[in-house]
Amino acid sequence: MSEPSVRITGRILSPTEDAELLRRQLAGEDVAISPDEKLIDNISTDEMTPGWVCYYFDETLARFCLVGLRGGSIQKDAIKSGGFGVIVSGRSKGCGSSRETAPYSELGSGVQLVIAESIEKIYGQNAQNIGLLTSTDFSLLPRIQRGEEIPIAEFTRGLDPNSAQIVGHGGLFAYTRRRMAGRYALLFKDKVFLRYAISQAFVLGGLLVFVFGAPTVLVRSFGGSIADFIILQMSGIATFILCANFAGSLAARFGV
Repeated sequence: MSEPSVRITGRILSPTEDAELLRRQLAGEDVAISPDEKLIDNISTDEMTPGWVCYYFDETLARFCLVGLRGGSIQKDAIKSGGFGVIVSGRSKGCGSSRETAPYSELGSGVQLVIAESIEKIYGQNAQNIGLLTSTDFSLLPRIQRGEEIPIAEFTRGLDPNSAQIVGHGGLFAYTRRRMAGRYALLFKDKVFLRYAISQAFVLGGLLVFVFGAPTVLVRSFGGSIADFIILQMSGIATFILCANFAGSLAARFGV
């Protein structure tokens, strides 16, 4: 069986500290970036999708990809309409907050691969989960430009086995569907799943009983006022928070 591979298509965007070079790329010119040209470091998730963009939660995010990049060079729809398949940058790509909208906006814009000198952990994991490939290997660029198919192993090097499987299947959802196809009954034999399930049952049960049910029953039974109801509900919330913190240990003790 041949080794799984992927062909990366589209243009390469290299945001540089030289604003003119960036402007030319966005205008449609394929600019040859010199190795001496400084790429932008520390492109944060807040620059990829500023806070006001995060009100969107669907493909609309792609229209605002990188609109917060310092200098204001990138406007709405610039990445999506630019035909970019690869985005290249300097150190610490994806720093800042852990917002999942950032890699999603890139993927939705048609970007298949992000290459940077270093990639922040949470951003990298979010990218893996949605099927956006990442790498710190700049030698991939000439191979992509020549139209070569790149082995998936190039993007899983150094990853733990689970993460490598997720990348190899094109994201977490695809990996889960493949892994559990026709095997959902086996979940009840999985100790990790059962522990999480019992833990969540404790949490949800505590929420329903203490926050909603108990105050209503007690107030109606004893003819209490709205003030009594509020006091009981606040007590219920406090109890719920306490129980939620112990849910994991309770599941381990009484579950599996």
